[in-house]
Amino acid sequence: MNAMFLSIFLIGLVFAESELLSVHAVFRHGARAPIEDFTSEEAKHHFYRGLGQLTDEGVEHGRIVGRILRDRYVNTSFLDKRMLTNEIYLRSSGSERCLMTMNAAIDVMFPNAIPPVQTIARDDDFLLIPKYNCPVMLKGYKEIFNLTEKEFNRAKKNIWEVSDRAIERAAENTTYLKDKDLSLISSLILEKDAGLAVPSWFDDKAYKEAEFLFFSAIAVMSGTGPYYNPEWIRPKSGLLLHTIFENIKNRINCISSGECDPPMKKFVAYATHDIMIMALLESLGIREAALGIDSSPEFCSLIIFELWMIDGAPQVKILYRRKPEETTLINLSGNVRNCQENAEYCAPEKFTTCCNQFITSNPREVCYGAPNPWKMNSLVWLLIGIIVVLSLLILIISLISIRFKKQCKVELKH
Repeated sequence: MNAMFLSIFLIGLVFAESELLSVHAVFRHGARAPIEDFTSEEAKHHFYRGLGQLTDEGVEHGRIVGRILRDRYVNTSFLDKRMLTNEIYLRSSGSERCLMTMNAAIDVMFPNAIPPVQTIARDDDFLLIPKYNCPVMLKGYKEIFNLTEKEFNRAKKNIWEVSDRAIERAAENTTYLKDKDLSLISSLILEKDAGLAVPSWFDDKAYKEAEFLFFSAIAVMSGTGPYYNPEWIRPKSGLLLHTIFENIKNRINCISSGECDPPMKKFVAYATHDIMIMALLESLGIREAALGIDSSPEFCSLIIFELWMIDGAPQVKILYRRKPEETTLINLSGNVRNCQENAEYCAPEKFTTCCNQFITSNPREVCYGAPNPWKMNSLVWLLIGIIVVLSLLILIISLISIRFKKQCKVELKH
C-alpha cells in the first residue's frame, strides 16, 4: 500500500501545485416536522406535510447546502455547470425528507438539469439508513437499561422505547424537566424552534435541558458519546466510511496507473440522517470537535471529504459545516484519528487506515451474522409443502388409475 502512495509522486509532478481530484459530501436532511406526534392543533397545521416530513424551512436548508457546493465546486469549474452524469453520483436515503433535501441542494448546484438521485429500499439500505435491531445492540440495550423480558420484547418491536429510556435517565440530572411529561419532548423542541406556542414550563432553560435529553437519545441509538460502542457504530456508518475510503484509494490508484476503468466520479453526495452523521463523526474521532461535547448534528450538517494533489502528493481534507444557515466550513483534518494534529491536510495512507474498528464492507453480516445456508424462509417451506402435496396427489391418482385399469381387465375377461 505504501508503495502505491509513493509511486504517485512522479505522476503527481505533472499536476499543478494544488489540484482538487475528488469530493465526497455527506449531509443530513433539512428541518422536519416531529416524528411521533404534534402537541397542538397549531403545530399540526404548521407542519402541513405531516409527521417526519421536510418543512419549507428544511427545503431552504437544502438550498443553502446547494449554494455551498455550487460555489466551491461548480463556480470554480471543478464540475461542469451543465451537470454531467459521468462526473457526479447522487445517493439518498429513501426517506422523503432526505430525497427532498438532496433534490433542493442539487437544483441549486445545477439549476438547468434534473438530478439523477438514486436510492434503494429501506430494509436493504445499509449505506445511509441506520440499523438498530442488531442482536448485539439489543443485548446491550437490555443490559444498560435493565429491561425485563416484557420490556425487552416490547423494545424489539418498537426500538424507540430505548431512546425514551435514555431520555428518562438523562432527565434525572435536570433541574427544569424533572417530573414533566417527556413523551413528546423532541416535538416540543421542534415546535419551539418553529416559533409555535408551547407549554409555559417549556421556557428557554427547559429547552436547553431538552436539547441534552435529545442528544442522549441520539447517542444511545448511534452508539456514541456516553453510550460509545464500536460494535454499535460499525453496522450503522461502517459501510459508508468504508465506501469513502475505497473510493479515495481507487482514485489514487487510478491516477498512479493512468488508467480508470470504469471512469470514476469526481463528486459523490449522500443525503442521510443525524444518527448516521453522529456515528460517522465518532468513527473519525471528530465528534466533539465538530459538535461540542453534548450536542447532536443539526439539520443539514455537512461533512466534506476532499482529495487533493498538493505539490505532487495526494492529500485529504476533511471539512464540516455545523449550522443549517451557515456557509462557513471548518477544517477538521488535524482532528481525525491517526492524522497529524492541527494539520491542514491528512496523508491518505493515514486517513484510510484511521478507523479500522469502525468500518465494514458487509454490515448485514456484522449486524445479523453470516447467513445459514440451511436456513429456509417461509416461502421456501411453502413451496416444499406444495410440492409434497402435489406429489402425494399424483401418487394417489396413479394408484387409483392402476387399480381402475386392473378392475376393467377383470371385468372384460368375464
